[in-house]
Amino acid sequence: MKKLCIFISLILCINLTACFDSTNKSKETQSSSSNILTIATFEDLHNYYLEEAVKKYNENNPDTKVEIIVYGSSIEGEDKVEKYRSTINTELMSGKAPDIIDLKDIPYKKYIDSGMLVNISELMKEDDSFNINNYNTNIFEALKYKDGLYTIPLGYIIRLITGNCDLKINNDKYSWQNFIDSIIRESNIKEYVFCETDINLFNRIFRSEYKYFVNEEDKTSSFTSKDFINILEYCKKLSNEKIIYKTGEDLDNAASTFQFFGTNSFKFIPLLASDTYAQENKIRHYYKFPSNYADSSASCSFFNMYAINNNSNNKEMAWKFIKFMLSDEMQASPNLLSFPVNNAGFEKKIESESQDYINDIKETNKISLDKANELLADYTEQFKQIASSMTNCTDIDIEILNIVMEYAEMFFTEQKTAEETAQIIQNKVSIYLNEQL
Repeated sequence: MKKLCIFISLILCINLTACFDSTNKSKETQSSSSNILTIATFEDLHNYYLEEAVKKYNENNPDTKVEIIVYGSSIEGEDKVEKYRSTINTELMSGKAPDIIDLKDIPYKKYIDSGMLVNISELMKEDDSFNINNYNTNIFEALKYKDGLYTIPLGYIIRLITGNCDLKINNDKYSWQNFIDSIIRESNIKEYVFCETDINLFNRIFRSEYKYFVNEEDKTSSFTSKDFINILEYCKKLSNEKIIYKTGEDLDNAASTFQFFGTNSFKFIPLLASDTYAQENKIRHYYKFPSNYADSSASCSFFNMYAINNNSNNKEMAWKFIKFMLSDEMQASPNLLSFPVNNAGFEKKIESESQDYINDIKETNKISLDKANELLADYTEQFKQIASSMTNCTDIDIEILNIVMEYAEMFFTEQKTAEETAQIIQNKVSIYLNEQL
């Protein structure tokens, strides 16, 4: 029997209007002028939102000039990311890095340990014009390190689990095993409830439980714990029982009941629900990520994250520009391809995309307008509650994640036992955590 797997993915294609190769800059990356502010970003992270903010800021502040420096335009392949990290590291170490740095996917906490980044929490406290209650404080709290906030995200992507089966579970607290057992019980489907391989499911669980195995402040980790080994063995058990797929299996024609769903746009939630209702006459349900240690919560990942170079001559101007990017005006921009951290911007995005959804229904007639408004009201209320209570927003060190996944593959391809894998990961991560810049 032919099987169908619904993959839900989001691909953001960002065209660059202007790129500069950092190896060919004719001037210092950090401006020596008191009225010129420099911002470093990686080619693949560069976006229209930043360009819009720079353009508006320069227009509103004619006595100052903000300049974007884009790295990586002349480098091909996967080496681009590593080159960006290496260049930023060298420039920070030499004291010549740009005033503001985009640190998305850069293991920046070692820079904090070395005193290279400004504690933005202090700037917030000293600025009477900045009211932190105007923002999603859960996001800022998730990024705190050593009781300080050193990086500021412009927005975030929300990650949920979705399916057309109503699970009879407490939606505030359930473990991964409770959740998957409930899917099997309520859906009456005994095989392949997720279109995921065992290593991919392990990746998702580890990311969501990261903070329980890694303490970057104390430079410790607990990968040899029974809890971590249990996650490895549980994912392997699920693939052995055909609840999910084995590493290396072809998923092109695979079937599934539930999917992991990541979105930067609210309108996709009622749109997907409308498709399900039109095709199957069923209601689509959205669930928070399970947790073996805490209450269940929507998971999130961060969009561009900015930090201020502690060696900058323009710290005050850098904070003023970051504050502008967080303002009601900018956070309502359609060029922000994520959910705004600004509460007013978030409300405006929901309002705008709700209207986009209704316009789409009017054009396609996939369901009645009355049903569309009913779904929209239900999902808007659910989604706002999920976003406001989101706590599972751990910022993962990409180098630690790479170590874990590299050696976890040895377990899922039966080259190592779970205990051997955990010990190798523990040793590698311990060395990395205690390395100095």
